Amino acid sequence: TLGESAFAGTSITGELTIPSRVRIPVTSKNTEFPIGASCFQNCTLITSVVCEETDSVTGAFRIGSDAFAGCTSLATVVLPKALSGVSASTSGDGLAASVFEGCSKLQTVQVHDSLEEGNVAYKLGSSVFADCTLFEGFIIVGEDGTIPTEVSGELPSCVNGIGAYTFENSGIVKMTLHENIT
Repeated sequence: TLGESAFAGTSITGELTIPSRVRIPVTSKNTEFPIGASCFQNCTLITSVVCEETDSVTGAFRIGSDAFAGCTSLATVVLPKALSGVSASTSGDGLAASVFEGCSKLQTVQVHDSLEEGNVAYKLGSSVFADCTLFEGFIIVGEDGTIPTEVSGELPSCVNGIGAYTFENSGIVKMTLHENIT
């Protein structure tokens, strides 16, 4: 795992690749975040984040609060299929509060429309995309792995909740909610 504030405020430049081994076991009581709170907060030179996919590593992937908040050059994010809530009996955040808050150049987040086996639907925490003034929406990877070339006006079907202020002052102009939102 990558600990709380591990790289906060550093001069990491360009694309940041998160290795596929950054996962935690999927258990009902495990509330750990593989990317800890404020881990890359205010790293103003990161332009993209790519979380690697793998067939050989299993486990849940979640991002702690403020992990990328204030990364003002961050434009694109690719999240793995392993993104998961905490357990089927809780409404854990796959993306905790304010993960991308203040990422003023963030335009798209690529996510999957289905979950890895054993992982559960997740909630978008409060203020996740707050003040992401250029944020257009999600690029949703199909179950067959097809990556569309344009932004979807929908939430991924594996999102089951939206926290307060999640899209406040973002660039979203249209969003279709589905029946899984509770």
